[in-house]
Amino acid sequence: MTNKLMNQFQVSGYVAKVSTKDFKNSVLAEILLSVRHATKKNDETVYESALLPCQRWIRTDQKEEYANMKGQLVTCTGFFGIDAYETGGEKHSKITFILKDIEDVPSKDDNNEEDGE
Repeated sequence: MTNKLMNQFQVSGYVAKVSTKDFKNSVLAEILLSVRHATKKNDETVYESALLPCQRWIRTDQKEEYANMKGQLVTCTGFFGIDAYETGGEKHSKITFILKDIEDVPSKDDNNEEDGE
């Protein structure tokens, strides 16, 4: 029996930056997500944040849509990829976060409007 959730992630955060690299038939969108974590130190809640670099292959006609995502709160799902390379005869690898889906998180104001408030 295999675990279908293996090698997958889901994270929510604000889009801090989007940059794109054009290729012949598609575009690689590199998205920096600002993620935050709360911890308790003594009786005080302390928030720590970091930028999580993610990648997603998109169509050329989606570039403008992604360029306008900065500042939006989104939930991303994806999988972990391995970027292997060699430098000076030495092999290296790093984990990359490959996005399969990006969804806007509705703001609290949007929820109130739907409820008729």
